[in-house]
Amino acid sequence: MEKTRPYRRHGFESPCPVCRVVFYQHPSDHKTYCSTACKQVASRVHRRYMTTCQHCGQQFEAIEKPHSNNSNTYCSLKCRNFAYRLLTGIKNPNWKGGYRKNRAIKTGRIKYKEWRESVFKRDDFTCQRCGLRGIELNAHHILPWATNEQSRFDVKNGVTLCFGCHMAEHGRNFRVDLCQN
Repeated sequence: MEKTRPYRRHGFESPCPVCRVVFYQHPSDHKTYCSTACKQVASRVHRRYMTTCQHCGQQFEAIEKPHSNNSNTYCSLKCRNFAYRLLTGIKNPNWKGGYRKNRAIKTGRIKYKEWRESVFKRDDFTCQRCGLRGIELNAHHILPWATNEQSRFDVKNGVTLCFGCHMAEHGRNFRVDLCQN
């Protein structure tokens, strides 16, 4: 009969801060409490203190939470939501001077959307090449966008085409089966 070696422990023993029971802990474990029950008891015990609501100025009792996000700043969700609603536009700390809207105006995206809609309405939302309705439509520039800056947003320079006809107009053969040509 062969002798078995005794089990060798590599960890250490530490006391539970809640119930003071000494428990074994492996070196790779990062336990603080001996059980889940002790951990839950410890999580319910937080330091309480009085503070002032940043929105309404009312005194309230706050609970110290280690990983909270503004939980001790406002007395209620109503105050927090109201204060957050006030942080819009120029009052927001992330405000960049209306960068996106100005950029859209400079690059003509808003004018382009208006031009596109007016071309669709003029052509009654119908492909002017194959006559299909109710499918994916594109507004095609008769005179190219890149070379004719003056007529980019002129409704006379646009025609409504379905996706297949638009691709055929540009010499591409993607999804041509969608139209009757």
